[in-house]
Amino acid sequence: MSIPLSLYTGPTAADLARIPEALQSFSQWVLFQLLEVPDAHGALKLTKIPIHPRTFRHGSSTTSATWGTYAQCVARLPYALDHWRCTPPTTYHEKPATYRGAGLGFVFTADDPFMLVDLDHSVDPATGTVATWAYDIVTTLQSYTQRSVSGTGLHVLVQATLPQGGHKQHGDVQMWDRGRFCAMTGWHLAETPDTIEARQSQLAMVHSVYIEQPKVDTAATQRKGQAPAPRSPRSSTNDPRSTWDERTCVEEALRHIPAEDRTTWYTMGMALHASGHPWARAVWDAWSQTSAKYDAKDQERVWQSFRTDGGITFGTLFHEAAMYGYLPPMRPVHGQTTPSPTHTPQPQDGDRRPPRVQRLRTTLPHVLQLSRRIA
Repeated sequence: MSIPLSLYTGPTAADLARIPEALQSFSQWVLFQLLEVPDAHGALKLTKIPIHPRTFRHGSSTTSATWGTYAQCVARLPYALDHWRCTPPTTYHEKPATYRGAGLGFVFTADDPFMLVDLDHSVDPATGTVATWAYDIVTTLQSYTQRSVSGTGLHVLVQATLPQGGHKQHGDVQMWDRGRFCAMTGWHLAETPDTIEARQSQLAMVHSVYIEQPKVDTAATQRKGQAPAPRSPRSSTNDPRSTWDERTCVEEALRHIPAEDRTTWYTMGMALHASGHPWARAVWDAWSQTSAKYDAKDQERVWQSFRTDGGITFGTLFHEAAMYGYLPPMRPVHGQTTPSPTHTPQPQDGDRRPPRVQRLRTTLPHVLQLSRRIA
């Protein structure tokens, strides 16, 4: 599953069988050429060029007239491979290019429910080892995941959309819900679902931790004229956010959510009531008093009306808080490590992410585990 030394000849029959069926009914498929092209610094970079499946001309991830059906692309790929083997492209945008193969791609649009979480430079191609930060994102999203055609990245496909107004990338993490295509290798990562799951809440948390907050931190550092933060992990013993318990986590999350909107107020109350914790009512009441609309009698009446089968959980509360910039506190895991799937490449010890991202990367799966357990 690493990049071939000669040519990538597209997905095999076994690979095709692992591509999620949910994508195959959409007429949003392209062929792609895999070219090795020098970047602005002269370093060679693998570039995927969308190709019209009927004309073999350059396509576009924003022009539907250059797309085709899944069946059309599968049928046309052998002809394209034979054609480009005999007459390979030698230039791209007036730069020298080396042909490295071709395959199938799925285009994401605003009209489908899917999106791509692209984790670049997350796999050691020699050993298959997955970087710890990428491993945590994969285990949090728990949806169809495949190795990229380069062998050095991972693609996680989920049913979700980008948070409104949110950035699309930071560092090696990119998120696209439209205007991009994904090379579908079918190199499914073991121990992840073989289907594309609905993961809006989890996607929002990952986006906040790995894209939005790091960008905020970077911008703040640049405004102050400070040097970039050291890239070694920060000791949690000196971090006031290092103490973890469920009540503290929930109270901190609620501090980010305005209590003025009645629908939001009601939903947060349902989430607390469903937890069954003896402190849940007091936490909801204290948060509600931050609103000028607070009414003690209404508070009591509504609390008594809640039922535990409403499908609203702490996961809902954390998702709402993430929309207002909430970042989860650090949870100490005494002598424990993330369980390692039998057939999944293991996370590597070295991690060069900025300190805040390293700390939050470690925390994020535990926040989602907490919300799932209480749910």
